[in-house]
Amino acid sequence: MRLEATIGGRTIRQLRELSTADGFTGNGLRADFGLGDATNIDTVRIEWPSGIAQEMQNVAAKQFLAVTEPVLMVQPKVLDFVGGSDVTFNVATNSTSATNYQWRLEGVDLPGETNATVTVRIAGLSSVGKYTVLAGCRTAIQSRARRA
Repeated sequence: MRLEATIGGRTIRQLRELSTADGFTGNGLRADFGLGDATNIDTVRIEWPSGIAQEMQNVAAKQFLAVTEPVLMVQPKVLDFVGGSDVTFNVATNSTSATNYQWRLEGVDLPGETNATVTVRIAGLSSVGKYTVLAGCRTAIQSRARRA
């Protein structure tokens, strides 16, 4: 877990690593940060073991945040299609917070495709490849369209 806050007039970055161990061999599942005179935290960033990165902005200081790793999946994972058909991928998540999306094909942003669902119209050979979506502008999850 990382955070960035203004403390004593300076921008300070802190890092805490958590593990499921507790006591002598670990630090439990609570991260404590020294915030001095900070009244809010500019950014809290949690990097989950799954690779999902979760960010919160302008978080009030002097509180405990209970966070749960969000689940993000692209469905379907692999899709065989016949040329001339439409192909639809969507993001399934248990996250209740607002999420921004950016769909990509082979690492290149698909202009205007910023929703949880993307439909590739008139799918032909140029539409074959690895589709990924950046969720919350941080986490890439992927699916693949291939010719049948």
